[in-house]
Amino acid sequence: MSLQNQASKVAPIAAERVDTVLGRIKVHTESSHLKIESRLAFLMSPDLSHGELGQLLSRFYTFLVPQEARLSAIDRLQQDPWLTELSYPARIRAPAILHDLITLGFAQREIADFSWCKDLPPLETPAQRLGFLYVIEGSSLGGRIISNHLSKTLGLQGTTAMHYFSIYGAETGPRWKAFTETLKRFVQAHPAQEKNLCNSAHESFERLTEWVAPR
Repeated sequence: MSLQNQASKVAPIAAERVDTVLGRIKVHTESSHLKIESRLAFLMSPDLSHGELGQLLSRFYTFLVPQEARLSAIDRLQQDPWLTELSYPARIRAPAILHDLITLGFAQREIADFSWCKDLPPLETPAQRLGFLYVIEGSSLGGRIISNHLSKTLGLQGTTAMHYFSIYGAETGPRWKAFTETLKRFVQAHPAQEKNLCNSAHESFERLTEWVAPR
């Protein structure tokens, strides 16, 4: 029996047995995370076109704009101390995608006529909001690799560089660390909400995948 076949017979590690919050979220979301990575693998293709990139960014834009509007409204009313701790306005991504769409040749009128995603992850509780942000913030970790690839493949650099995939630049690591520290503090303060946070992250991966890269 090959090692690959042997590995396929090993039961997955139960989330309850992982001794860190981040580890448990990662286990809980593994299948949905792998799904979106698989469907977006074309981004790293040497044959990627400007049109394909623009289409994908339009889907991210129409998913994030309504979600970020909901989060911003909650934050403005100071209804969630965890969003306040994260300095949420500094984490909004829609303006960066708008810049990239315009750079790729989309007209403002065309963007205004986009169809917006309606099957959005719920954001009713702090656990749901942090679960959603786990997905969005985590995406920045691989974004710089994608940005470098786009620079080489499509010549998108300098004034035409894509902002969304490298939104935090050199601050990517520190921003992610700050976010994960907030996650840990939330779970320490509300241990009974950890499952809801994990479920929200999984559902956010699933709904994002079905909107930006449907089969």
